[in-house]
Amino acid sequence: MNLTKKQVKEINKVRAGCEKLDYCVYTTFSLYNRFKIDIPRRQAAILVPLYFLNNEWYIIFTKRTSHLPYHSGEISFPGGSREKQDSGKKETALRETEEEIGIPREAMTILGKLDDQLSVADINVTPYVAKITDLTALTHMKPQESEVEEIFQVPLHFFYRKSTFWYENWIRNKQPHKVYFYNFNGRIIWGLTARVVKNLIELLEFCNTCEEN
Repeated sequence: MNLTKKQVKEINKVRAGCEKLDYCVYTTFSLYNRFKIDIPRRQAAILVPLYFLNNEWYIIFTKRTSHLPYHSGEISFPGGSREKQDSGKKETALRETEEEIGIPREAMTILGKLDDQLSVADINVTPYVAKITDLTALTHMKPQESEVEEIFQVPLHFFYRKSTFWYENWIRNKQPHKVYFYNFNGRIIWGLTARVVKNLIELLEFCNTCEEN
């Protein structure tokens, strides 16, 4: 049966409140042929933290401090450049999350990886999706003062509201590309962060565990 876009969005709204969504995402990742950037570049990783509370899924975001040399004041996910001591980019994502917002790696379970993203600084960024399994860690979140101005949560269902999403056609390196935007109560989520969110939302369309239950 072919579903209309409206029907798909309605199904995804149900998924946004499904407690089994993490299992659904995990199994979908196992079949997902994600986009990879294989050309050698500077390496970085970010983490998309999810948690389930009061029958609702949430995504955690950060707002970068205004004094940073790059992307100051923008909405982002915890993450950063891979360092020599990191065993891999997953280690980078977990380490940076613990440093930036205070959630220890022991409180999270990695569900999988989204598409690699190329930043405006020509850095290869790999996004990891994780579920916070120990909710007590939420009460101990603390922004890293040197980099993070604010930590906030957005309900997953918000990203299905057509009225809060738009895109613009920009030119970069003489090439046209779409730039995505979400407006969450005046906070503008855009650029690479918005691309990662959109990638996750589109991935959820392949989940059927919650739909069947």
